[in-house]
Amino acid sequence: MISIGQFAKMVQTSTRTLRFYESIGLITSSKRESNNYRTYDEKQIPEVMRIKELQSLGFTLDEIKTIIKVSHDDFKKQIIRKLEEVDRDLNELRHRKDR
Repeated sequence: MISIGQFAKMVQTSTRTLRFYESIGLITSSKRESNNYRTYDEKQIPEVMRIKELQSLGFTLDEIKTIIKVSHDDFKKQIIRKLEEVDRDLNELRHRKDR
C-alpha cells in the first residue's frame, strides 16, 4: 500500500487534488489505515493518469466522471462529441476575430 503523499508524487499531483477526486467520487482510496490515513495501490496509477489526461483535453470533472463509467464505444462517442464542441468553439472565435 502506498501513502497518499507517495501516491501524489507518483502521479504528479497534490494530495489535495487526490482528496478532492475522492470527495467527488472520481477515485477511491484502496483502504484506510487504523489511523484513518488514505492508502492507494499501484493499480490506481493509470486511473489517475487517465483523469489528468482527460482534463488536459478539456473535459470537465463531471464529464470525466461519466466517461470513466462507460464502455469503450461510449467513450469514443464522448471524445467525438467533445472534439465537435471544441471545433464549434474555435469556429466561433475565428468568426468573432474576423468581425
